[in-house]
Amino acid sequence: MSVASGDRLTVLVDGVVFENRSQIGIWRVFYETLSRLGDGFDVVVVLAGDAVQELPAGVSTLRLGHRYPHGSKLRFDRRWRRRQIIRRIDHHYPNAIWHSTYFTFDPRVRPRSVVTVYDLIAEELFYANRNFEEHAQDKRAAILQASAISTISHDTKQKLLQYYPDLSCPVSVATLGAEHIVPPAEPSPVREPFALFVGDRYGYKNFSILVDAVASTQWPEYLRVKVVGAPFSEAESRLLECRGVRRRFEHEGRVDDAMLATLYRRSTCFVFPSLNEGFGLPAVEAQSLGTIPVVSDLPVFREVCGSGAYYFDPHFTDSLCRAIQQVCQIEDRPLVVEACQKNAQRFRWQATADAMAEVYRSVAGLNGSRGATPSPPPARSSA
Repeated sequence: MSVASGDRLTVLVDGVVFENRSQIGIWRVFYETLSRLGDGFDVVVVLAGDAVQELPAGVSTLRLGHRYPHGSKLRFDRRWRRRQIIRRIDHHYPNAIWHSTYFTFDPRVRPRSVVTVYDLIAEELFYANRNFEEHAQDKRAAILQASAISTISHDTKQKLLQYYPDLSCPVSVATLGAEHIVPPAEPSPVREPFALFVGDRYGYKNFSILVDAVASTQWPEYLRVKVVGAPFSEAESRLLECRGVRRRFEHEGRVDDAMLATLYRRSTCFVFPSLNEGFGLPAVEAQSLGTIPVVSDLPVFREVCGSGAYYFDPHFTDSLCRAIQQVCQIEDRPLVVEACQKNAQRFRWQATADAMAEVYRSVAGLNGSRGATPSPPPARSSA
């Protein structure tokens, strides 16, 4: 039995990341990809609660209430409700493809699911956060159920195959894009003396090394740090005060894409000190606007950023300070900026959507019908 209705495929997207404001990066992946899938797909976003993030144009929604916190219902009630949900989905979408935005199980009797693996952080860093171990178990269950798996970088695919050597389903790569960040209307960027940090600051994001670096005598005295993301917590504010650097950190809050583009364009550099990533989208966003990323020396950043970045050891403050000094003192900045923008052009959301469409067709038994643009291979980067 085909999953197609005529020449169309139905994809049930479990919309976990559309229901919260904390998984912005993953929301971006699905928003941009689903917006570009094309006319051959009917996309139904399955919701357990209200959507608080923007939904792509052209998708429909199905409210099921199919996800429950542990212990929220009596066991019998949960089992009864699950049976009702399965019957409803099997009746209306018996042959659709299930694609969870964040590792939820396909509840149908005959699952046919696609899983996107963003990183292997839960598997590699569970000692740093006990919640990772529980998440890794749920993630493993979804991965082992999958009919096909897509990763967002070649590095992530390599790690996935190391942690799951017995996978029987195909694994492909669909890298991300950055053209959602549009350059501001100003004729040319006026670089200001600040480094830009974007996103979460806890755990493997390694923000503390940036605090240590700014407190160091090796950090350029004139260079401030502007931070985009959640407000500083009381503990963070105390830390910055105690390290004597509170006035050197300027918090910009959560900003829209237009403001983020302006900050990228005006910054001296973008700093990304993570200990682990699956792709590193902000680095490519920065490159696309001609801003030089200063990133941790990780294989995934070498793959994604290529020669258009400066690298440092994320475990050592002096390594970060040296990289910052090099960017501030660079003499051939136009050449490096050109390398940044050339590298960023390798990544386009339409290529992501084409790759995902091919995965869906493969699961539907329609492989080879059109052929997707292959994801760019790892870049060759200079030291």
